[in-house]
Amino acid sequence: MIKKALISLIICLLMLGLTATAWGDMSFGEGTPKHYALDAKVNIAMVLWRGETPAEIGFINGLTRERGSYVNVSTFDAKQDKEELKRIVDGLDKSKYDLIYAFGTTVSTLLKEKITDIPIVFNVVSRPVKSGIINSWESSGNNLTGLSGMAPMDSVFKTLSLILHIRKLGFVYNLQETNSVIQKKEIETIQYKYGFVLVDAPIENVEKIEETLMRLIDAKVDAVMFPSDSMVISNADRLISVLNKHKIPTIVAVPQMVKEHGALLSLGADYYKLGMLAAQNALQIFDGQKPTDIPTRTVDNLKLTANFDTAQKLGITFPVQVIKNVDEDKMAVAEVKTGSKGFLHSIFSEETFVVIRAIIPSFTIVFIGFLLAKVGMALDQKTISNLIYYIFSPCLIFSSLHKRAFDMREFGVIAGSVVLLILLMVPFAYLAKKKARVKENGYYLPIIFMSTGTISLPIALLLYGNEGLSKAILFHMVNIVLLYSVGVFLVRGKFDIKQILKIPSLNAALLGILVATLPVSVSGDTREFLWLIEKGVDLVGLGAIPLLILSFGYSLNNTNLSDLMDGFSGGSLRILLAPVFAFAIVYFFREVGWMSMEKGYDLLGYLDLRTTEAIIVLNSAMPGPIMAYLLNVKFDNCPEKAAAMLFFGSIVGILTIPIVLHLINIFIFQ
Repeated sequence: MIKKALISLIICLLMLGLTATAWGDMSFGEGTPKHYALDAKVNIAMVLWRGETPAEIGFINGLTRERGSYVNVSTFDAKQDKEELKRIVDGLDKSKYDLIYAFGTTVSTLLKEKITDIPIVFNVVSRPVKSGIINSWESSGNNLTGLSGMAPMDSVFKTLSLILHIRKLGFVYNLQETNSVIQKKEIETIQYKYGFVLVDAPIENVEKIEETLMRLIDAKVDAVMFPSDSMVISNADRLISVLNKHKIPTIVAVPQMVKEHGALLSLGADYYKLGMLAAQNALQIFDGQKPTDIPTRTVDNLKLTANFDTAQKLGITFPVQVIKNVDEDKMAVAEVKTGSKGFLHSIFSEETFVVIRAIIPSFTIVFIGFLLAKVGMALDQKTISNLIYYIFSPCLIFSSLHKRAFDMREFGVIAGSVVLLILLMVPFAYLAKKKARVKENGYYLPIIFMSTGTISLPIALLLYGNEGLSKAILFHMVNIVLLYSVGVFLVRGKFDIKQILKIPSLNAALLGILVATLPVSVSGDTREFLWLIEKGVDLVGLGAIPLLILSFGYSLNNTNLSDLMDGFSGGSLRILLAPVFAFAIVYFFREVGWMSMEKGYDLLGYLDLRTTEAIIVLNSAMPGPIMAYLLNVKFDNCPEKAAAMLFFGSIVGILTIPIVLHLINIFIFQ
């Protein structure tokens, strides 16, 4: 009896063991994971869709750094053939491999369906949840884990707005690529937010590539975007060469299309870094973790790769903050090897040329205005001042602000910087006024206020793009409102809130912010009509910049020799001391956490903060404003001394502004 009981117990235990083993074999995600010692050989099957990419190099390097020569990798390339992929997957001897590496959505989807008892690490899958490869980013719910190369479309288009103004965007893709179809739908949802229309251009087969491109060219698109699509990548030369020939910028997802095929730029995840991170997921599995317990991740920041040679041919100038964040280690700035320009390029960087191109036009127009006054050409300063005050400046401010979302934090930082710069200059202006033995308070204006509406605006546009101009206009608006309130109080001795509320630039700014904030979308003929009005306002606004500079140069002629010494003292104080305060303000904001230094996943966030800092420092380096002189003229409050300070501030600025811009490149865009 006892023997029978023992035999029965043993049989039950054996049955339980077999059941547990069978249950564990049913799903790797639920079974007991295997632990591999560091000196244990691991065998990996690498299933690829379009050959080896930097992602696979990063993956292998990441593994060998940890496990050395104990990693054996067998590579299987489907060569973008779905039938070949099925043969590869069906023919895999699962007993030979400890882990499978899968590249892309197509490969990962098929492996998920066919293999459930071996851990799979996928890579470069843009939308793993929407594609049904995993249940969630936190837990796959199966035997898969991996890395996504997804770049949020909102981040992409915000960053693109720094470089290009797109009204019509062509999107070329393969209808059979799931990720491409999903990406197209995502772009469709945000197209009106960024003021463009998506022109759909699917490629049914490679024979229809030229036909598809001609449809986009006939539609007069401003740029063409290519997703990480295998058909697109395989035909990159054919696609990009045609578009470059027709001067149409190309935006791609794969950096190799920029480096090897001449696309303008790519903005996305770094494939090599994705591979390194995928290796970490694999190492966690070898350490005994279940794939379902390892979250799916992506890189922590985007990589910007640009082809400056293509940009030069297309006539596109990259803002400095973009140039400083291009993948320079692997994509050098294009060199011009002929003539004197080639010699200059061998001495100076591309950024230096951008600075020179930004400064020379501004000071050339200032000089022309000065010469017009010298040769006796009569310009009605009052009429010009009224045109700028009532029409041109308001159009410029509205044109810039209504196209971008209003950020209260950004405005607070810029407005706070203007106030701090003015307050910090007051004690030094007081000492200079006392030394010059001047009683009139108009002496303060050219020292404490900045010429934010003349020289700095074109420099901001040419150096930092449309985003730089928008921030410079915000700075200008705050400065001009303070000038017409605090400044008028100083020269007039009276504060009039009603006059402040009537300032056209202030009302234009409020209207621009209102239009940008209201969630109103229009379509069809109405959108086309509003676009025409917008272009008209843009043209008038752009006219404000040269007119402001010309008027500024003309006013410099009103300088008497007797006032030159005071002008040198006050003008130099404005130019030399304020940038020191500006850098101090920037670093203070960083210390208190208002201006983070972390790039994060959203590259735009980093570029945005650095551009704000650059605009603060740039404006601090400007001479006194022409409106300070005009207010002194209007209220007869030492206008001659104000003109002298503007004159010397501008002369000294020719030397100091390039130095300040160089310091911005070193300390802001480091």
